Amino acid sequence: MLFKNATVVRITGDIPVTAEAIEAALTPHKFVPARDMESERYGFISPTENDDDPLVRAQGNVFLLTLKIQTKILPASVIKEELKERLAARGAAGRKIRAKERQQMIDEIRFDLLPKAFSKYARIMAYIDAQRREIIIGTASANQADEFLTCLRNAFGSLPVALLEPEYSPQTRMTEWAQNGAAPARVQFGQEISLEDPTEGGKGAFRKQDLTSEEIIQCITSGKRVQRIALSWNDYLSFSVDDRLVLRKIAPMDMFDEEFEGDDDINAKLDADLFMTVSALRRLLPEMYKWFEVGEVGSGSSAVPDDEDDEPVPSSDLDSYGYGGDLEGDAEHEDPVAELENED
Repeated sequence: MLFKNATVVRITGDIPVTAEAIEAALTPHKFVPARDMESERYGFISPTENDDDPLVRAQGNVFLLTLKIQTKILPASVIKEELKERLAARGAAGRKIRAKERQQMIDEIRFDLLPKAFSKYARIMAYIDAQRREIIIGTASANQADEFLTCLRNAFGSLPVALLEPEYSPQTRMTEWAQNGAAPARVQFGQEISLEDPTEGGKGAFRKQDLTSEEIIQCITSGKRVQRIALSWNDYLSFSVDDRLVLRKIAPMDMFDEEFEGDDDINAKLDADLFMTVSALRRLLPEMYKWFEVGEVGSGSSAVPDDEDDEPVPSSDLDSYGYGGDLEGDAEHEDPVAELENED
């Protein structure tokens, strides 16, 4: 899988939906290293991390993007030590100095040390799914998701998006599942659960434990509510979902062909991982929307009808280019997933 974590946002208006248009929008916002006096830099790079490759890697109507973040590190301990040395040099060691003077000295220290500071780098990958009108950001961090969307908005000029809006409280629904020991159809409990006290704000987590155990039931009966729960769906994917409908620890169960595990072609591996991730989430997300009554885009209603008689066959209706079209009965195609892996 390309992502182990995923934050989903809905596209609610017009944005560029061709590789050429997206590439043109991102190019002025391509990553360049921070200058000496800059503390951080944001910019887009190729998903392959090859400077000569396009900033957009397209598969049909899916567009993979990568945001690179450079942050210069000036530890507080370093600034504090330098401040002591400068105070001593001024003969001011041990005496109280005014807050304004202290802040001026700290600013001077930052100015002097910033060009020599080490940098740390982060990369946030995401893809635009033009067919489902969703942006899937490969992080569970709300801050990182916001950073990516802000940079994409700057590149596009505008970015009409919205968070998922369930009709039913995810926390209430997950608490009901755990309290009743009954998950939705085709869903099994994992072995991790996080609980929180809605009145006092305390939190606790259980790991490697039966989620239907008496201990957990007692916690819920006493008023604790589920903040995150580990699940597996349809013997296809395992993951945990939280009260913001953010997915973590996404992992395949029986969906990969082992021959791709040792593929030496990095680009081929990237394409295969992207394909499998899109295939999996295009199957999982509509199911998850049913559990929490999140309407599909353009459905006109928040509630999604639950058709229990429609047994999903993972990725059987997804082709390797547009992820669409009905391949049933097509003798030339096997299951495309069979043909063909960040908790914060």
